[in-house]
Amino acid sequence: MKLKLADIKVGKRVREEYGDITGLAQSIQKYGLLHPIVVNKDNGGEWELVAGERRFKAHLYLGLEEIEVNELKNLSEMERAEIELEENIKRKAFTWQEEVQAKLLLDSIKKSIYGTATKGHKSDGWGVKDTATSLGESMGQVSMDIQLAKGLGMYPQLKDEKTKTAAFKKMKRLKEQAIQTEIQKRLANAEPVDDVHLGDCRVIVPKLKVKADLVLTDPPYGVDLPTSGKAYKKFKRDEIFEDREYETDDMLRGAFKAMYNNLKDDRHAYVFIASARKKDITKLLKEAGFDVDDILLIWSKGTSSSAANPEDWSRSYEGILHCMKGSRPLNRNPLDVLSYKIVPSRLRIHPTEKPVALMQVLIETSTLPGELVLDPFAGSGCVGEAALRAKRDCILVEKDKDSYNGICERMRRLGVEK
Repeated sequence: MKLKLADIKVGKRVREEYGDITGLAQSIQKYGLLHPIVVNKDNGGEWELVAGERRFKAHLYLGLEEIEVNELKNLSEMERAEIELEENIKRKAFTWQEEVQAKLLLDSIKKSIYGTATKGHKSDGWGVKDTATSLGESMGQVSMDIQLAKGLGMYPQLKDEKTKTAAFKKMKRLKEQAIQTEIQKRLANAEPVDDVHLGDCRVIVPKLKVKADLVLTDPPYGVDLPTSGKAYKKFKRDEIFEDREYETDDMLRGAFKAMYNNLKDDRHAYVFIASARKKDITKLLKEAGFDVDDILLIWSKGTSSSAANPEDWSRSYEGILHCMKGSRPLNRNPLDVLSYKIVPSRLRIHPTEKPVALMQVLIETSTLPGELVLDPFAGSGCVGEAALRAKRDCILVEKDKDSYNGICERMRRLGVEK
């Protein structure tokens, strides 16, 4: 159908620049209007433009009185904005500044309408991947554009860059400068917090007077550890090897809740697991309140254990669950396979000791210098050493007396009095 231009109300639009209206008008004059504009009746019964403002302006330029329209009925204000944004983004008619801000706005509108997808959960919510699909673009590109749009709010000088690529690179430099400034401020004002506690983390962690910036821990896996081999012969402490599923899950449920409550908002946690128990441990972590990444991080050990069953593959890795309480960007984007050699048996002070270098890269990926790392199942104390080497503070909790003594000795060797 056709409407008079004078009867169509044009409200505030996303677009700020309209490009070559004259050229578009000449095309319409020659070929006609190929795509009708989109209108909707507002609450007062007036026709309101939803999409197609450049075509509307071209008709005004030509002195035409009427325009072909398509009506979409009963649209909310948010749905009108959604349609306008999708159409204009797909037509690539924006400046880069308008384009990235439009993608951020579209993503926000979609989430307001459909709910927000939660990382690590299967839901009907909307995520960046859905926004990318709706625009026919790659998730990486849309994610970068949304980051850049947020960056424009933080660093207005980015708008002066000629291209998105140049602006994105400058934004990363500005963020790094801001991080370094924050690091220096924290280091100048921070009072060290390095503590080792003997006892059950379910009792000790809730009593801590400070909250952690990261939880990094290697809890009992809930699988039967072998009571043979070098580790068992060296330590011979049955309480360390009590690792059966029915003995651990109730304990982990309480421990994970204590971890979650002690962790600051918008912070990360890393939990080592046996990959065979990924589903069970993920469920316990989610019950505690964590969002859990579906993608398992892999610690590749560079060696393998002999398979107990000749039909099984030899194990050469352990899994790490990446958990979130809120949202915080990583300081770097490392690969999800982390290759670090195991600690030789003769050098271990705990049978399941992890390499310090592995723990340090996890710490440095999710925290800043001066922030606090909590390990409620400290075992060998390797997290404490990694935290100190990374210039982070740490709190370690261990219930086994011999392991606790070993941690204290380890920290003393590092020059930390316990």
